[in-house]
Amino acid sequence: MEPRKLERIRGRATLETVRRGTASEHLATTLKSTKGKKWILVRIGSNPFDDAETRKLSGHRVEVEGYCVGNEVHYVSAQEIRRPRRTRSAAIRASKASSLC
Repeated sequence: MEPRKLERIRGRATLETVRRGTASEHLATTLKSTKGKKWILVRIGSNPFDDAETRKLSGHRVEVEGYCVGNEVHYVSAQEIRRPRRTRSAAIRASKASSLC
């Protein structure tokens, strides 16, 4: 058996109920990748049913590095992806361009 490959996945993290109708139903942080695939995020070494660190990711665009196991990503690291701030001059140019339409 080949060892799993460490993968890097980007997307939006949200909090939702997973595994509905089973004994394992719970609120979890999911990651919808930019390619449209949905993953359940599980931090390695944490409680897979209740992890405060993983819940902090919800509502943000994130990049996780981990191992894909079925529909879960067992991640080693995660970080929020921040959009670069627009400079004041860029914001002024954008507002002028939109007013020309």
